[in-house]
Amino acid sequence: MATKNLQFVPCYYEWHLTDEEGNILHNMVLDSEDLFHEDGTQMELDEVIELCEDDLLAAQQCYLDGEEYNGVKAEWKTPKEIALAADVMATALYNYYFA
Repeated sequence: MATKNLQFVPCYYEWHLTDEEGNILHNMVLDSEDLFHEDGTQMELDEVIELCEDDLLAAQQCYLDGEEYNGVKAEWKTPKEIALAADVMATALYNYYFA
């Protein structure tokens, strides 16, 4: 997976992580309510990063099992790539919903 120029862009009830060529590397189904705690307070950035990392790890397990995740089949090779992607994703979500 290329880790340069990653973008995380909103789509209809989901977000796409794309590379510099526009290839979809990850598809995250997200309801904006997922970014809030039960008491209505918004998540902090570190919590959003954890949410994104958990989604990427769930996708990775599907890929290892030879399955798609939300219509995408890709490979996440290293924890560093997952951490970088989670940071890009969380920053985009945080800025879109809270900034």
